[in-house]
Amino acid sequence: MLVLNPKSRPKEVDQKLKPIYSLEGKRIGILNNRWKSWEVIIAEMSRQLSENHQVKSVAIYDIPLTSAASKSFLDDLALKSDFVIVGLAN
Repeated sequence: MLVLNPKSRPKEVDQKLKPIYSLEGKRIGILNNRWKSWEVIIAEMSRQLSENHQVKSVAIYDIPLTSAASKSFLDDLALKSDFVIVGLAN
């Protein structure tokens, strides 16, 4: 009998990012794929981040609904944000 393991081997990750222990003073980016339910969540999340976590800024960016965001967009986003949230709310 041959038993196959369906799990892949763990990927080796180049750990360049440092953990974020606090959101205070951070620039937060939120990616909006324009799902109506996600837009409701984004509005509340933005309010909570500003009022309860003293973030420096919250910026919302629209991303393509049916394709990947461009590398240039992601590079620009990385320069403008300390932390980015993306969600699927369908």
